[in-house]
Amino acid sequence: MTENKSLNRLEAFSDGVFAIAITLLILDIKFPHGGVESSLWDRLLALWPFLVAFVLSFFVILVTWITHHDLIRLVRESSRPLQLANGFALLYVTFIPFVTGVLAENLTNSSEVNTNDLLEDCNSKLIDGRLIMNYAAIIISTEK
Repeated sequence: MTENKSLNRLEAFSDGVFAIAITLLILDIKFPHGGVESSLWDRLLALWPFLVAFVLSFFVILVTWITHHDLIRLVRESSRPLQLANGFALLYVTFIPFVTGVLAENLTNSSEVNTNDLLEDCNSKLIDGRLIMNYAAIIISTEK
């Protein structure tokens, strides 16, 4: 943690949002309670799209959190532009569980691939915007 109290609050709030987003990922995975005709292995195997989406999204949030941590270390003090840029970054993070759910539901449905591609493209645009805003806010914060 940094020495600046306002920056500490920003970090703590951000870490909380990252933790909640990661928790929301796993809540989308529901164990299918099948009848006697399906074995435990078959029911677990039916979860593969959700597990793949979970692992990918967990990794994306993890890398985003590491990047966020590295960027915040560059900042000397919190500022309004930094807080706004950070909020935009957290908007992106909170959107990931939704995209994960859509991906998992449609991973085996080839007719819905275009919709999923659109959501992933929107998510990548959010990443681009978030990074630009974070870098701009950090430059403004470090010039004081």
